[in-house]
Amino acid sequence: TLTRNEMMATQIALPDHDDVFVTGIGYRAEGDFLVNNRDRLDPNTDDSMRRILKAMALATDAYLETAEDGSVSVVGDTTEGALLVAAQKVGWSRAFLERDMPRVAELPFSSDRKAMTTVHDVESDENHRLFGSAEYVAITKGAPDRLLAWGAFEHISTGPEPLTDHRRQAWSDQIDRMARQGLRVLGIAYRPQAAVPQTMTPEVERDLILIGLV
Repeated sequence: TLTRNEMMATQIALPDHDDVFVTGIGYRAEGDFLVNNRDRLDPNTDDSMRRILKAMALATDAYLETAEDGSVSVVGDTTEGALLVAAQKVGWSRAFLERDMPRVAELPFSSDRKAMTTVHDVESDENHRLFGSAEYVAITKGAPDRLLAWGAFEHISTGPEPLTDHRRQAWSDQIDRMARQGLRVLGIAYRPQAAVPQTMTPEVERDLILIGLV
């Protein structure tokens, strides 16, 4: 970051799942996903990884641009650019994701809420498997302590489960561990929606289902 103003997603924490570490350099869409920094993981065979990678890339406003020399730059927020690059390491471009789950509404980031939310049409059977049976899903990205306070559930391997006090503390401890490593930590969560909200208010960011940390 100090020399190139580039950021990169390096670690993903998921409930009911070993931590996943991401390799690569800057905005190059090359790298692996390693469980416990050792064993290679294929996100295409892991729904927890597919869910968080799709969600964190969809809840962004940044774009990646490739120059004639092959270098990649971010139009917009550099942190959001890093999330897009992580999704590209699975082969998911922003254009693909927007076709896969079109955005139909949004609640922009604000410094008061420290979060942003986008609403998407779920459409495909695979996306219903990842995000539930509702026709739409609101995806929230932001300060992990805020999402933890707004969360009512967490999505484990068998589906959403109520977020107990014990699990809230476990999430809080994980946030602290990542922050102590000098990482900037974002929380990712979602909430099924039967219809597109007529007016987007912060209420859409309540009773969230936590997906993980990046």
